[in-house]
Amino acid sequence: EYTITMYDTKTRELRWNATYFDYAASLPEDDGDYKMSHFVSNGDGLVVTVDSESGDVLWIQNYASPVVAFYVWQREGLKKVLHINVAVETLRYLPFMSGEVGR
Repeated sequence: EYTITMYDTKTRELRWNATYFDYAASLPEDDGDYKMSHFVSNGDGLVVTVDSESGDVLWIQNYASPVVAFYVWQREGLKKVLHINVAVETLRYLPFMSGEVGR
């Protein structure tokens, strides 16, 4: 049994929890069909996902909490997806380089 609990870091209030009785995730593998690259900042939870072929920014999200892993759901279960940790300054620069600002 695995329990994941999230608390608000400012108020220390319980936000949510989930209990899993069966959990498994396969290790990441070099999947040529997966066309996204995920970049995360080390401290603030900023995530930028880009198209691996074109370099276009697909989405930007700030989770305001460190991101430690990415998973995709497939028929076989969870599959861990690679992500790259970079400095927040570098990560905030990516949308400017791709032309995504102002769209």
